[in-house]
Amino acid sequence: MLSFENFLIEEGFYDEKPQPYENWLLPGYILPFPASRPMIERIVGELEQTKALHVTNFEGLEGLGSIEGTAKQLSVFTLLESARNARGMAQGVATSGGIIVELEGKIVVLSTSDVWSGSDADGTRWFDLNRFDGRTMSGDSLLRDYTGRLTKFRNEVMDDYLNDKEYDEAMERTTKEFPQNSNFIKHAELKGYARERNFRGFGITLLELKKGLAKWSFGWAFSNDSANAGIIEDFDKAKKGLGQLLYRSTKKFYDLAEDTFKDWKGEFITLFVEGDQRTYNEGIMTQFMVTGVYYNMGGGPGVGFDMSYRASEIREIASKFRGRPEIKGIQYDSWPSFYEKWKQKAGKNNSYYLGRSQEEYG
Repeated sequence: MLSFENFLIEEGFYDEKPQPYENWLLPGYILPFPASRPMIERIVGELEQTKALHVTNFEGLEGLGSIEGTAKQLSVFTLLESARNARGMAQGVATSGGIIVELEGKIVVLSTSDVWSGSDADGTRWFDLNRFDGRTMSGDSLLRDYTGRLTKFRNEVMDDYLNDKEYDEAMERTTKEFPQNSNFIKHAELKGYARERNFRGFGITLLELKKGLAKWSFGWAFSNDSANAGIIEDFDKAKKGLGQLLYRSTKKFYDLAEDTFKDWKGEFITLFVEGDQRTYNEGIMTQFMVTGVYYNMGGGPGVGFDMSYRASEIREIASKFRGRPEIKGIQYDSWPSFYEKWKQKAGKNNSYYLGRSQEEYG
């Protein structure tokens, strides 16, 4: 459901998540695609309340309270290939688990297999459409089209960098004042990458420059010398200009993603709800409420899973959730029967909204 790194970030072991612009600048995603609830609802209509399950551990359970009812997105599942897979899910996906949480909220997208999504600092979930290769209605036509749109967008970003004269002049004047500072030398590198249409090198270097400028500061004596006012002004213009470029470009990227979804509604719906079932599906839920907390009482193989949780500790955390969740301890061998009962309880009305709308948009 989550890569190991994304699990650590999502469960609170890392404090920082990537900024939105990092996901389209860096080569971590081949075909980056953001999916937020407002965007999906503008295209397919209001999303309905859905029940789902989320695997976590003690620390992750503590962290759920801070995002319950918010726009932050959480990785969930609604189906298993077989009930016996419930034991493996309860054990944890990328690291120790032991707790399955029942949630009720709005699912933004749902795939029939793990798509290794990750969230950014704003809570938007990002996907790599390249991982869905071959699962669209018209073969790879959606992926071809999106690749073309991304190439055009990336070229426009590099052209914007080259053609922003005010930013360019401010950066070059600052570079002359600090010729040995690697932050400012990167400006010339970026122009070279842009002319070569090397977006991989451009994106990595641009992010390095953004972080470098954010950390740069002038000493007290330098800042308070009126003779340096012009240099400081140039630096501020350069720093502000780069921030504006990233803001404009990220907005254009979100518009690009939404326009692509609108143009390929049927293909996107199939992309997110069909395919060969692989152990479990993955959904992305937002504005959720915790309605159940089910914890391992002991038994089962695996490092970190032989440990059982104490009812008092689980109840103390669960008492802080708004949904007044059901709390129940489960033996390792009883997880399959737990899942079967949950599946029946969720019922037919728990069908995913986009799945019910597939014929309309197909």
